[in-house]
Amino acid sequence: MGFSAALFGWNLTLCAFVGARVLRSFPADGITRYAVGVIDEPHTLGMWKERVEEAKATFYAGLITARLDYQPEIVWPVAHMTKREVLDFLPPEVIEMASYCRNPAELWGNRFRPCGKCISCDTRRKIGHFP
Repeated sequence: MGFSAALFGWNLTLCAFVGARVLRSFPADGITRYAVGVIDEPHTLGMWKERVEEAKATFYAGLITARLDYQPEIVWPVAHMTKREVLDFLPPEVIEMASYCRNPAELWGNRFRPCGKCISCDTRRKIGHFP
C-alpha cells in the first residue's frame, strides 16, 4: 500500500516518524535522544505549537510497541536559530550533503538538482546560501 508523503502531514511529522523507526531499529544502542533540526519560520502560519505537539505525538506513537525501559527525549538544538544562522553555523561539507529542495529535478545516476522555485529554494536564495 502506498501513500503520498504530501498527505502525511508536515515534514516535521514525517521526520518524527522516521526518527522513532530508527530508534526502534537499534534497541541495543540505548538511544536516549532524538534531535530535531527544525526552526520556527514565518511560513509555519502561526502553527508552531501545534506542529511541535504533532511531532511529539507521532514520535512517541511510533515507540508504543518498542518496549523500551526508558523514555527517549526530543531535543531541539537549533530551534532558537534562523535558517541563515543554521547555515552559517554548519561546516560547508555538511551543507553540501543536506537536501533542502522540495521538488528536486533528477539528473542521472541518483543525482538531483534543486528546482530553484519552491519555498525552500527561495529561502536559500534570500539568505545567500543557494548553490
